[in-house]
Amino acid sequence: MTDIKIVFFDIDGTLIDMKKKCISEKALETLRRLKENGIRICVATGRSPMQVPRFPGVEFDAFLTYNGSYCFDKHQDIFSNPLRREDVRTLIKNAAGIGRPVSVATKSRLAANGADEDLTEYYGFGGLDLEIADDFDTVAEQEEIYQLMLGCRKEDYTAILEGTRAAKIAAWWDRAVDIIPSNCL
Repeated sequence: MTDIKIVFFDIDGTLIDMKKKCISEKALETLRRLKENGIRICVATGRSPMQVPRFPGVEFDAFLTYNGSYCFDKHQDIFSNPLRREDVRTLIKNAAGIGRPVSVATKSRLAANGADEDLTEYYGFGGLDLEIADDFDTVAEQEEIYQLMLGCRKEDYTAILEGTRAAKIAAWWDRAVDIIPSNCL
């Protein structure tokens, strides 16, 4: 068997117990031992960089965030694949067409153009408060957007994605979705 050089971990349901909402001592000890043995440990998540939890005594080597559309380590960006600007515009327009606010995600910020119960609950799941940004239009137009989140139902998926060229739904719950570039995870 080949020596293990790197291990990737999801957060929700893997590192963090979904019921207890925390990492176990056993998981922390495992991460520490992997590092002590020279094995690189990385996070692979749909979460934003701002939502990646920090664990005492553990330093990850790399982060694959937004379902792989933005990857980095402590020194540099490793991979950057934002949504096409035209797709961001189309997704925002399509969401407005079904009466839904959206949140856009950059490397360092989450900004929403409004709130509804589903989007607010989605944010709460990640431990964040929904920020309705006064400068939403500027962020959406001028920043690189790696993920777009909105509340919707499965029957809305076609309407949300209509007219986009390179976007896909990467994660979904009963009442919310994450949309990323279609050539990511």
